[in-house]
Amino acid sequence: MAATTPGGVNAGDVIHAVDRVRQIAEEGGSLADAADALEEDSEAANELESLPLEPGRSDVVRLMNLHKAKGLEADVVFLADPAGGIKPRVDVHIERAELKAHGWLKIVRKSESSFAEKLLGQHADWTAHENAELPYLQAEEDRLLYVAATRAREALIVSRSTNRLTSPAWGVLNDFLAQASELPVPSTTSVAPVLTLDCNNALVTAAAARQAAAHSVAVDPSWQPTSVTAEAQHIARMAGSMKFSADDPSKVLAADSPSHRADAGQAWGTLIHGLLEHAMSQKKATAEDLQRLGMWLTVEQPQLRQVLELAVNTVLYVSKSDFWAEAKRSDCSVETPFAFAENANAILIGVIDLMFGHEGRWRIIDYKTDVDSPELVLSYQAQLKMYERAIASIGIQEVASAIQSVRGVCEYPPLNVAACAEKKIL
Repeated sequence: MAATTPGGVNAGDVIHAVDRVRQIAEEGGSLADAADALEEDSEAANELESLPLEPGRSDVVRLMNLHKAKGLEADVVFLADPAGGIKPRVDVHIERAELKAHGWLKIVRKSESSFAEKLLGQHADWTAHENAELPYLQAEEDRLLYVAATRAREALIVSRSTNRLTSPAWGVLNDFLAQASELPVPSTTSVAPVLTLDCNNALVTAAAARQAAAHSVAVDPSWQPTSVTAEAQHIARMAGSMKFSADDPSKVLAADSPSHRADAGQAWGTLIHGLLEHAMSQKKATAEDLQRLGMWLTVEQPQLRQVLELAVNTVLYVSKSDFWAEAKRSDCSVETPFAFAENANAILIGVIDLMFGHEGRWRIIDYKTDVDSPELVLSYQAQLKMYERAIASIGIQEVASAIQSVRGVCEYPPLNVAACAEKKIL
């Protein structure tokens, strides 16, 4: 729809917005940072010209004020509105000295029926302040006139009024136009007749069909994003080994499901993952630190407060594992997001709970809070393989992955999924 606007200006704005968001993301900014940047761009829109989708077109006329013309050029430029000149008026004066600033202003009431203003109040020395500020306004007017006179590549046409005007818009240029030739203004002009459009039902129906066909082509995605978790569960469902995951919040849980426990389900998993991330990323994370963080993480899940001590103890227990000590000694990364092209039509996205490496060998640890059924093994196998392919996509081939159960203290040992798959047990 944006591309259908004359000149494609709206489409150009959309492309600019997408590029702006991409720039902020590549610099490490968040979606909120991108929104702030777009808002700043919007506020500056009055000073900037929109970017057309087809900037190479030469058979168009573009109308803009001098502020929007900055930085642009054209073969032929018309300076229109010969009577639009205004005398600079001072309504505020600011002086800055070192780190201090002082300001003076004039207060007036504007009329709704004319340009006349009624003075309500001004500083006793306002004339002096006005004279001090006026040179700056006149300099700004000179800069705008310079912009106006330097936009043309081949021909500059300046509109002049035959009436005696006190402030003609381009009056400063008059002395330089004495030798300029005057363009003749024809007394009459011919305009091509406007043809009446034929909008019978048959043509309207045909046009709607063409539009629908073009739209169906445009909205057919050439690629789509998919998550590691969704793909792993899809593989398991295709194999008939599982109906749903206890961590899948979109499914209705049976009444006797273990996920009805406070220490189960997505909320419990989010709490555990947040505590594990903090414990690994901080050099010395005490039980008191984890307790305070847990209180913050459960602000919107107060039912987890009753099992917060269990969550903290579980994390402390996991932190005594051999892999934890090895990760602390190595280069490690927690909650690492990734996205890579699984194939030509899919972008695979996910988050690796913990990865650490030493001397070229890397390990991936995936925390699970629902290791309570052999039917989940196939799903977890597929998930770990996707993690390994993601790491391999950046040239790291030596990767070993494993599941670490974090449901309750001492309930489950670290899980070797490959071995469990062979023995059909957990």
